[in-house]
Amino acid sequence: DVPLFMQPWYLDACCGQQGWLPLVVQRDQSVLAIWPLFVKRLGWWRYVTMPLHVKHMGPWLHPDLRQLKHTHAYYDALLDQLPPLAFFIQDFPPQVTNHLPFYWRGFRQTTRYTYVLRALRDADEVLARANRNVRRNIRKAAGMLTVTHAHDLATFYRLNRMSFQRQGREIYYSFDSLQRLDAALAARGQVRYFFAEDGQGRIHAASMLIWDRTRAWYHLAGEDPALRDSGAGILLTWHAIRHAIELGVPVFDFEGSMLPHVAPVRMAFGAEQEPYFRVWRYRSLPFALLHRLRGFSPW
Repeated sequence: DVPLFMQPWYLDACCGQQGWLPLVVQRDQSVLAIWPLFVKRLGWWRYVTMPLHVKHMGPWLHPDLRQLKHTHAYYDALLDQLPPLAFFIQDFPPQVTNHLPFYWRGFRQTTRYTYVLRALRDADEVLARANRNVRRNIRKAAGMLTVTHAHDLATFYRLNRMSFQRQGREIYYSFDSLQRLDAALAARGQVRYFFAEDGQGRIHAASMLIWDRTRAWYHLAGEDPALRDSGAGILLTWHAIRHAIELGVPVFDFEGSMLPHVAPVRMAFGAEQEPYFRVWRYRSLPFALLHRLRGFSPW
């Protein structure tokens, strides 16, 4: 039950085969604990950070070892393998609820939140949890738009970039990185794209759903700023939720966010908050000062 974001093939697509380091605890031939690290260099410094398209990265324990009496020992065994680093930062999976072994080793932690829908069984039941404005907007958009599932990465990326440009920001990932991720997911049948198109052939919005057996993630989405009033984004979110239900996946994860204007939209769908840890540690004062000069804050 290793999460999607920590699968070796997924990390190969996001980091390159030589770009990530697995820390492993084994007994006989059984893997008891793993901890993948995305290791980068800046000058003579080595540091660990989060790769593009990876929402969570952190320690994983065998399901039989997740009781508190085991977690400290196995987290310690992983921490003992940690190489010398100027800086470390990871967003742990929500399943990691014990931060103490890391705290005792000098790591700091802050709590962040994603939003999730649980117990996905019936679409009508999920829709009933949403507030009436969401239901009204879905009906309105469905009357104007058609949802398609073309595998059109160029259009998808263009709409994503337009959403960032509307906010005065540059898109944070490249088209090449999207292609690599898509190739890995499509080969395993774990991705679907959603496009909202009107009668004139205009694409109003696009989104990307990825999943494993335990959870589906609303991974990326974008809208044409000139066509935002159509409600296409709400409609695509609903279609993605319905697809997760059809897949039999029990949890739909909106992948955040911490932004104050985003939380109400997630909760309007009936989603609940799910906390996760952001864990970091500096071991180089010059590196920490460089981060401060660049305006970087780990929390």
